[in-house]
Amino acid sequence: MKHDPRDAVGRRTWNRHWEFQKGRLKTSISPYRVPALHRLLLRFMPKTPGVKVIEIGASPGRFMVYFAEQFGCEVTGIEYSPAGYALMLRTLAQAGITAQCHLGDVFTYEFPEGSLDVVFSAGFLEHFENRTTVLARMDALLKPGGLLVVTWPNLLGLNGRIFRLTRPTGVRTHHVFHAGEIRQRLEKWGYAPLYAGPMNGPFLMHPWGEVRCLKNQATLRLLMAGPFLVLNRLLQLLNFYVVSLPESDLLSSTQGVIARKGRS
Repeated sequence: MKHDPRDAVGRRTWNRHWEFQKGRLKTSISPYRVPALHRLLLRFMPKTPGVKVIEIGASPGRFMVYFAEQFGCEVTGIEYSPAGYALMLRTLAQAGITAQCHLGDVFTYEFPEGSLDVVFSAGFLEHFENRTTVLARMDALLKPGGLLVVTWPNLLGLNGRIFRLTRPTGVRTHHVFHAGEIRQRLEKWGYAPLYAGPMNGPFLMHPWGEVRCLKNQATLRLLMAGPFLVLNRLLQLLNFYVVSLPESDLLSSTQGVIARKGRS
C-alpha cells in the first residue's frame, strides 16, 4: 500500500532520502542537463522583471538556483522534510542566492493565494495518488495568466522497467501516469497547455540508485555508473548544443506539463 508522502512515514522516508543524497549533489541544475525544459522555459517564462517563482518540494534547491541565475526570478521554496530543508538552505547559501525558504506542508502552509507568477515542481506530483488535489493547490497559488510548470520522472518506458527492477523503495512511493492526463485536467480549469509530454531525453537510468552500501564507496560507485553517466552526458550536450533530439515515452527521462492559467 502506498503511503501518503505527508504522513509520519513519508517524512521519515524523505529524511532518509536526503541524508543519503547529501554531499552528492551539485549546487545548480545546468541548462544542458534539462535541455528540453530549458528551451521551453526560454520561450514561455514571463519576460517582466521581478518574476515570483515558488518551487514545491524544493530540496535540494538546485532548481531555485537555476531560476534565479537563468531568469533573475525572486525564488521561494517549500520543503516538507527537515533533512531536505537543511540541504536546500545549504545549496542556496553555496550559490549566494537570497530566497524565501519554508519548512512545512504546502497544503496547509499559509501562502497568499493568487500571488505567484510561476508555480514549479520537479519530482513532486508523482508521489500522490490524488493528483487533482495537488494541482488544485498549485492553481490556488498561481495568479491569473501565470505559468504552471510540473515535471516528474518518466517511468513509462525503458527507465520505468529499470526503476521497477532496481528501486523497490521507489516503486512504493511513485505513481505512473502520462502528461496527457495532467493536460486534460488543466484544460477543464481553463488553462492553455503550452507543452505536455516527454522531455529531456534520450536518457538511460543506471541500476544502482538505491544501493546504500555504496554510499561511501565513491570510486566503486563511479566505476559502476560510469558508462551510463558518460552516455547520458554526451546525449545531453548533443541535445543542448547541437540539435534537439527526439523525445519519447520510451527513452526520455522526464514527463512534464507547461500551461498558462486563464485570466478570467
